[in-house]
Amino acid sequence: MKKSLLCLFLALALVFSAFSASTPVRAETVQKIGVCVGRMSDEETKAFCEMLRTYFAGLETGDIKYELFFADAEGKPEQQKAHIESLLKQKLKLIVIDFLDSAVVEAVTETLASSGTPALLFGRQMIVRSGNEYTAHSSVDALLNRIKGCCVGGDLRQASLRQGEILAARPHHGDTNQDGVIHYVIIRDDAPLAESRQRTDLSLRAIGNAGLEAVCLADRSGVADRTQAKAVCEKLLQDFGTQIEAIICTHDEIAIGAAQAVQQAGEEANPAVCVLGMDGTEEAIRLVRQKKITGTVVIDESAQERMAQEAIQKILDGEEIQKYYWTEYQIVTRTYTAAPAAEN
Repeated sequence: MKKSLLCLFLALALVFSAFSASTPVRAETVQKIGVCVGRMSDEETKAFCEMLRTYFAGLETGDIKYELFFADAEGKPEQQKAHIESLLKQKLKLIVIDFLDSAVVEAVTETLASSGTPALLFGRQMIVRSGNEYTAHSSVDALLNRIKGCCVGGDLRQASLRQGEILAARPHHGDTNQDGVIHYVIIRDDAPLAESRQRTDLSLRAIGNAGLEAVCLADRSGVADRTQAKAVCEKLLQDFGTQIEAIICTHDEIAIGAAQAVQQAGEEANPAVCVLGMDGTEEAIRLVRQKKITGTVVIDESAQERMAQEAIQKILDGEEIQKYYWTEYQIVTRTYTAAPAAEN
């Protein structure tokens, strides 16, 4: 009897052993995603990256995991170029990039194309001027023609036009002394000057559409943060005082610094001066509600994130994607958040 039971046990052991050998435990697949941003300190960029973390965590299954590699260029083009080249050595399933400028795009195009890695571009889209027409920068177009990828973001042409519309919608179109001329100053960030000027041209187009002449009293560039912006604006207020009817800023961080300078200047500043920002950061919107910043423009983040997720899923599934997914910008002033009007 004992011999029979032993034989039965050995037979069953052989069966289970054979079954285990023919059905191995499924190995977990880890897919690597690279994310290279121009400035993680930018609130819009930070929010987009948080969305990516949440989204890829939601895609994970028992068989597939996602490992995200984040690289912050901290506003330095050469550093971003190095980050992209380093990330591409990781054999990525996808690389997500917020390019700083067209020079970086041109520098990494060949590397991206030869790697065969799909790419999703997001953030402020670079623009180029041809006569009176503004389109996506040719370097971005050339890149997307050579790789499987797309750009998801706001059309900065529209954002710039909306910024000018805030001024044009002011009493007397922002012409506080009603002499038919708007006297303004510009405070720019450290983006390439040519691209920054193109954005400002579009902001001023809305003023021209209102039938007013605009005169630039001063144009300052290379401002990295609100502290520098405050110092620059203080000097401008010393030089021009109440002549300044509008302060056009290429970033909300600059607008915050400019607003601080205006508040401190007191009677030395035009009490109706229009301070314009761009990006719709939480702090800037709060200052808009407090009447310290006149207005800003904000991208429809939920739409941008939804489009990005849809594009990512198509890339992962090997489906066709379109080249550009544009998201609308909205105007934010003290009394309302308005959907964008039709462009002229």
